[in-house]
Amino acid sequence: MAAYLLNLEQVASLFEYLEDQLDEYGCDHSNKHTHKWLEMNIPEGDRKAVLSEIEDMGGYCDCEDLMNCYEEYMEELYPEDAE
Repeated sequence: MAAYLLNLEQVASLFEYLEDQLDEYGCDHSNKHTHKWLEMNIPEGDRKAVLSEIEDMGGYCDCEDLMNCYEEYMEELYPEDAE
């Protein structure tokens, strides 16, 4: 079981924010919305590590963050639901 840097509340907040931003603006193949959420919610000293964690899950742009990382975070945070 991996220990992720984001807790359940942060994961939900990030992915709700990304859904809203992508619905409104689409994906430009960058992590600009993820970076913006990190700036608003994560202390500066921790942002690089969180972004690395997201990239390790296959999140190299905002839509990939949403598609590739959400399920992995949720499986880790709710392992009983993954069975």
